[in-house]
Amino acid sequence: MTVKGNARFWYIMLGVILTVAFLFTLQQVSAKEAGDDGAAAVPNLVSTGDQQVDATLQSKQIFFSEPQSEKAYITEDEAIEKAKAHRTDLAKKAESATAQFVLYTNKVDGTDNRPIWLVTLDGAVVEARGPKGTEQKEPNYPNKKTLIYIDASTGDVVRLSSLGYK
Repeated sequence: MTVKGNARFWYIMLGVILTVAFLFTLQQVSAKEAGDDGAAAVPNLVSTGDQQVDATLQSKQIFFSEPQSEKAYITEDEAIEKAKAHRTDLAKKAESATAQFVLYTNKVDGTDNRPIWLVTLDGAVVEARGPKGTEQKEPNYPNKKTLIYIDASTGDVVRLSSLGYK
């Protein structure tokens, strides 16, 4: 390649990069103008029973909706027992354990309408971690919840979210 040919190559590469960046920006602006926060695309939203927890999860693009024709192959009691067995330390601290059958959507990882039992352990959160000497063993939030997502077909633990707030 000559010096002119080499320069031409870099000009073309720069043009391609700028075009891709422009198209990506245009897509982001279009989604914001349409008011697409993710929740609009998920019909029949179901609440966890706590508005603060709902808002936190939705800000992370996690949504729960009402099942239509989907069936759970494990019972509510089995789901609660599996969640408690997964984190016995939290189960011992929890004031109560409840479950609701929902469809789980996570826009970030691509999960779409997965049937789960959403098990809520009230009054328990995962201990905070940090550099040695700064960790706080039990957060002193008055509101503590741990959500354990149990696959409604297999009984496997899908995810765990632990939230505390004042």
